[in-house]
Amino acid sequence: MSEIYLAYKTKLAGESLAGSVTALAGALERAFDNHAQALHEAATASGKYAGRLNKATWALTVVTALLFLTAVAQVWVAYMALQ
Repeated sequence: MSEIYLAYKTKLAGESLAGSVTALAGALERAFDNHAQALHEAATASGKYAGRLNKATWALTVVTALLFLTAVAQVWVAYMALQ
């Protein structure tokens, strides 16, 4: 009788383990799907703001060049005033 009981308990443990593995596999699959969706959304947002960042970088470059040219002009005017 104890062999039947042990076999039954082993069967229950195996079924419980199978259920746990199935649940874990489902959770992992959902996690990977959510991660893939998050990466896709991040890539979309990155592409959306990349154009604006590029324009802002060029605007800062132009303003920096204008400030440099203004400083050069001020030095030239001061130099010419000394002569």
